[in-house]
Amino acid sequence: MKKLALILVLGLFAASCSSIDTIKKARGTGQTEAFEAGYDAVFDSVLTAAAKWELKVVEENRDEGTIALSHGVTAESWGERIVVFITPLEGDVTEVEVISRPLIDPFIYPPD
Repeated sequence: MKKLALILVLGLFAASCSSIDTIKKARGTGQTEAFEAGYDAVFDSVLTAAAKWELKVVEENRDEGTIALSHGVTAESWGERIVVFITPLEGDVTEVEVISRPLIDPFIYPPD
């Protein structure tokens, strides 16, 4: 019985976690900021910032303008999955959109 309960709890945690693909589908709903800098410079700056904050690069696609990042559970955080969308605009302006979701959602509600 304990084993079954553990499997159910782990299943609920897994179901409540956001995948990188799920976050990508939410494009257009994140926080955006435009920067007066070229696409490559902004892309490289995102990677530099990720390294500074000790985020793991899960996926990087310069052609599509996406960087997926992650950090695990710590004493201060449930962990996160982060997707950064980088889009060149007119001239030397680049837009960055960031969407972040918890790695583990601590508030699991049963379906209605």
